[in-house]
Amino acid sequence: MLVSALSEDHVRRLFEASDADGWICKPLTRDKLIGAVTRFVVARKRSEAPAAAPAEPAGPQPSGTRVLLVEDEPMITDRIESVLGAFSVTSIGDGDAAIRQLERNDYDCILLDLMLPHLSGFDVLRHLMLRRSALLKRTLIMTAATDESLQFIERDSIAGVLHKPFDVGALPAMVAEVIGR
Repeated sequence: MLVSALSEDHVRRLFEASDADGWICKPLTRDKLIGAVTRFVVARKRSEAPAAAPAEPAGPQPSGTRVLLVEDEPMITDRIESVLGAFSVTSIGDGDAAIRQLERNDYDCILLDLMLPHLSGFDVLRHLMLRRSALLKRTLIMTAATDESLQFIERDSIAGVLHKPFDVGALPAMVAEVIGR
């Protein structure tokens, strides 16, 4: 695993020219490290047992269950995608792209980070309130924001709030619960 304070583009080029299994740009955080290790372990398991069927999430899951993951941190995105392997996950890294996806597609569950580049998760929520209010009950907010920052969100109008860091391993059951409502 490469760990460096060089720019992300530079580290990526070094990684591509090396035989390393991954890379992390400093500052090294717990989430970055866990995300990189998770990706490595998942990739190794896939290469060792390619015929193994993905694990089914807890609870009911209709075929073709679609989850929109709106998260700008690649390590967190990779980690969440790895535990939601039985679902059809579309990952988006900013609020603008999330709104475009929501205008074109329907989702059974939305996992929404609030602190995003360009338009924030708050802007995505406002879009849902104005144009797709039925999707609010299928939206789980993922945030490190304080409760004071969340005071303008009606908790009863959304599926729930997950305060970062949260147990990513519990996400399949949470998504299944949101879908089953």
